[in-house]
Amino acid sequence: MANELSINQASSTLQITSPAGASVAVRSAKEVEAMVLMAKRFPRDEVTAESKIIKACKRERLAQTATYEYPRGGTKVTGPSIRLAEVLAQNWGNIDFGWTELARDKNVDGTETSHCEAWAWDIESNTRRSIRFDVPLVRDTKRGSYALTEERDKYEMCANQAARRMRACLLNVLPGDIIEEALEECNHTLAKSEIPLETRRDNAIKSFAKIGVTQQMLEKYLGCKSSAWSPNDMYRLTKVLNSIHDGMTTPGEHFSELSAKPIAGEQQGEILKKYGAEKVEKALKLGGYGTLNDITTDTLEPFTAILDSQEE
Repeated sequence: MANELSINQASSTLQITSPAGASVAVRSAKEVEAMVLMAKRFPRDEVTAESKIIKACKRERLAQTATYEYPRGGTKVTGPSIRLAEVLAQNWGNIDFGWTELARDKNVDGTETSHCEAWAWDIESNTRRSIRFDVPLVRDTKRGSYALTEERDKYEMCANQAARRMRACLLNVLPGDIIEEALEECNHTLAKSEIPLETRRDNAIKSFAKIGVTQQMLEKYLGCKSSAWSPNDMYRLTKVLNSIHDGMTTPGEHFSELSAKPIAGEQQGEILKKYGAEKVEKALKLGGYGTLNDITTDTLEPFTAILDSQEE
């Protein structure tokens, strides 16, 4: 048939019946073939690539975003951020990486789920790592969850989820010693920063204030007043901020003051006694909650406002 095309790839055959699909498949196959040929024709010079990576890590702006830190099981977990992984891949050369949305399904409740894949491929060694994952296109808020309707919001949700997977794929195909060397150079860059320590302290306080973290919370986290913060303390705060911005953690995981806790059973009983089960159930639906167990210390006040509005 004129509209059918068979493509043999890696001993498997893909049957495509759509003309548009056939065109895309042919173009993709040609692009892959071209990348392989270019990688063979221009193989990486590892000495030069390593030198370029070290030079990039001497840039303070990169060094500030190179690592993350978050608490797990009483210890601190740290490692290279997605920003550093991208720079390593770009300078190492002949590495293809990214993410894509494979499909999108509509759930029974009307919400959508995006099926995505992140990958990293060292074209020279033919080492490839990929991770497939599902992204519910729903945004969780303190007052409940709601489905995303704007395509831009859906894309940003998938992109945020994909960043961590893409980082993991890149770190699997990049040489471990190169990654460690890059991290060490970033540490050296931050240690000899030309930005005055007082300016770095002020910048940190302002940056954390944008995500709801106060100066007092930072001082409690580091165990001393801001005037006593050392260069190492600033490095720790930078890693925490990177972890939050990369979507690996939330502010509440680092700062207990921002961690919402479910209201106690006694409080639930008082609410039921004061407003009655019928009004409570109606308020839960209006606020987008399931049961009283979904009400936290952060959402108690707005939920009470919904109950009080029914009294008027």
